[in-house]
Amino acid sequence: MTQKGFLQKYAAEDANTVRTLRNTVAAFIRHINNALQKLTLSNPIHREIYNSLNKDKQFFEELRKKATEALDALPSANGKPDVKREQGMTNQKSNDKYSIKKSTESETYVQVDKDAIDTSAGNSVAKAIAEIIENKFNNLFVANGQSIRINSATRKEFQRSKYSNILRIRNPEQYMDKLKSIANVDEIVVAARGWIEENTRHGKFPHYGTANVLYKVGENGYTARVIVGLKEDGSATLYDLVSIKSKKITEAPAKDKSTKLPSSVDASVNISISRGQAESQE
Repeated sequence: MTQKGFLQKYAAEDANTVRTLRNTVAAFIRHINNALQKLTLSNPIHREIYNSLNKDKQFFEELRKKATEALDALPSANGKPDVKREQGMTNQKSNDKYSIKKSTESETYVQVDKDAIDTSAGNSVAKAIAEIIENKFNNLFVANGQSIRINSATRKEFQRSKYSNILRIRNPEQYMDKLKSIANVDEIVVAARGWIEENTRHGKFPHYGTANVLYKVGENGYTARVIVGLKEDGSATLYDLVSIKSKKITEAPAKDKSTKLPSSVDASVNISISRGQAESQE
């Protein structure tokens, strides 16, 4: 029996135990993230520890995902799936699992739910975004093997950068869709193409990596540039999403999805690029 099959069978018999397992694993992942952020990647010993912890983290993330899927598959008293979330998790809908997809033009894009930011419980948009960053990503996500921080600096730029303020005034719908994209920023970084180092005037990081990306929020399609701040020690922090423009994006029919989607090999983020060198595209 597979690990997923075991968890599903066990969840049906003792859901509370599986829920406790999930919450314990989630807490352990947060501890790993805290340890990762304290390491200096320029130190060879730290880098070795970092790589080891990162592998452990990926294992626990997969375990947490399978436990969550097992619990979500359980019927509740009203016949709907059990959507209890781990402690402290944002009030997002539990079925908001999205994937990197292909369009009818054979372009890679990320699908985001139009209800990705949930304020139904009285949360402000800012609080909902903070909860996504803290609870979904634990302030860190891994894109094709590279750890990228997502923190208060990310939240500030997404909400209140000069570009965001102008967008909020000129096109409120695009602004809100940009904020909703935070729920899928890990996939946005993976789906982005044409990474280059850009000499910018942001000034908050010594270097920046930028790339083009397509995404949809509900039925609204967009092109944009994703920006990642880079430090000399090799660490990376998600910075902002800019140059947003509307674009019609239609998902390719199932029979047309033979084009290979990004993988850890052919879609490497490769943020630590050589100075001024562009990453080869698909």
